[in-house]
Amino acid sequence: EYWVQQGWGSTGVEAFINQLAWYDNGVRQDGYVIGFTVFTAGGIGHWRNYDINAILPDLTGYVVGQQLR
Repeated sequence: EYWVQQGWGSTGVEAFINQLAWYDNGVRQDGYVIGFTVFTAGGIGHWRNYDINAILPDLTGYVVGQQLR
């Protein structure tokens, strides 16, 4: 996978979570940003290729970890 080869993580899921963490860190620097969301959870039809349901446990772990900081 491209992002694994670029050093973002050892698996595709880890690489994606690390990219989201990088983005999260950036938007936290802007006081006018109150949040963001990932497209799409529960995708059906032609959106199924973008479905992130499989990584929701990992994403939840990241979010919970941020709340404890």
